[in-house]
Amino acid sequence: MYTDPYKECPTLISDNFLLRLVEENDAKDLLECYSDIHALPLFNSDNCPIDFYFNDEGKLLELIQFWLYEYSYGGYVRFAIVDQKKNKAIGTIEIFAKKEAFDFYNKVGVLRLDLKSTYEKEDVILELFDLVRRDFKNYFKIDYIITKVKEPAIVRKKVLSDINFTEVKDMQIVSYPYYYIGKV
Repeated sequence: MYTDPYKECPTLISDNFLLRLVEENDAKDLLECYSDIHALPLFNSDNCPIDFYFNDEGKLLELIQFWLYEYSYGGYVRFAIVDQKKNKAIGTIEIFAKKEAFDFYNKVGVLRLDLKSTYEKEDVILELFDLVRRDFKNYFKIDYIITKVKEPAIVRKKVLSDINFTEVKDMQIVSYPYYYIGKV
């Protein structure tokens, strides 16, 4: 039985990772991701007034509080990605999948993946996308995921290609470049 994730956020588990609603006490761990200059070029900041680079835990805490505020009124869900072996948050996954917004194109959810650069590896990205594809379909009632993959993200492009995501070229779904779409 799946509940509405905007009322009760699920915790999703794979072999190595756990996805759960981001928490204020994640700020210290997530600072390693959001101050990582090698990860920064891969972040998706479309429609955001900031670039997501932080070198101050207090400012990152404010961002987390904003994410929780957005979640509280059903804007989107920002999950912390927790490395289960280290019991440490190593990035975030955001999903915006509101039925009323995406029914026009077969129920598409917009996914952002911010990941510490040391985790930007094929096996990690594949495991995270397998987890997302396994559970997001039912929780968010989506058929497709669209995600941004900027030019330097060679590993992500390969993984998405391997799992049959294709580049969106006509910008009908989103008015920004470098998006890929795939079935969940």
